[in-house]
Amino acid sequence: MNYICYETCGGGLANRVIEHCQVKIFSDLLEKDLFRQEIPRNRFFKDSKYRELGDIYENDFFYSDKKANFSLRGGSWALSYRIKLLRDLKIQISKEDYKLAFLKNVQNLIFKKEIRDKANELILKKNIKLESTMGVHIRTEDYSRVGVNAENNEKIRKYIGGNPTIDHMCQRLFGTARVIETLEEKKVLYKRYLEYIINSIRTSLSRKKISKIYLAGNDLCPIWPILPLVKENLSKDFDVVTNDEVEYLRDSVDWLIDFKILSDCAYFAGSNSQSTWSHLVSWTAGKELIKIFDYSKGVPNFEYKVDQIR
Repeated sequence: MNYICYETCGGGLANRVIEHCQVKIFSDLLEKDLFRQEIPRNRFFKDSKYRELGDIYENDFFYSDKKANFSLRGGSWALSYRIKLLRDLKIQISKEDYKLAFLKNVQNLIFKKEIRDKANELILKKNIKLESTMGVHIRTEDYSRVGVNAENNEKIRKYIGGNPTIDHMCQRLFGTARVIETLEEKKVLYKRYLEYIINSIRTSLSRKKISKIYLAGNDLCPIWPILPLVKENLSKDFDVVTNDEVEYLRDSVDWLIDFKILSDCAYFAGSNSQSTWSHLVSWTAGKELIKIFDYSKGVPNFEYKVDQIR
């Protein structure tokens, strides 16, 4: 193998960065040139300008028409100590060094200047005091999967209102059924879920003695909305800043601006084990991810722990 060339996984920014920064560990240890196979059109991000990692970061990604000759062998979007692949390639690296190499690769990525400039413009416009602000990211349901779109999605259609987030998160937090069966039950659990998020953020703000929040995103989902109600509640006692004039499609410039601002805030609270995007903000900033969710009483699944790589 004279070089390493890999085909990108699907998904959003975080999934692809996690994959790339792990593949780079292998190319560096094997001392091989690293290429990304040309991205097929159906794997572009939704934004018309920021279509792939090379459009977002200043770093070189060396796209190539070479045939892919390398794979992380499944779940490439997940941070994982790839012990079998390392053994097959006769590479020796400890879990700790693998973690450090991964974090170094993530933190060496630099947003393009126009993205950094737009983030600075918003910081000035909204008068965001980064040194005394907690950035908050709450994952909401993907807009493209809900509402009228749910009618065409058999997997989503079974959820009341066509929105599975409430069902999934209540199961993980409270141990309820994976699919909520009645509208009345979903209304009760929706309220309970909102109260949980709000109380968790309030507790984090109190512990850090912070009174300012930058709440990322714009909840475009009209069914079981989350962000508007969280903002309304927190605004009673805290200075809450949001960027309301956003398109906020996956990996649009608004999404990227939010990422940059969140990573520059004094503290960051995110959707642990629900969003690779939240974890990527934490890793990029080199800051603790203050966990909004505690899954110990429900039905947890895989949780990212960069200090305890699988």
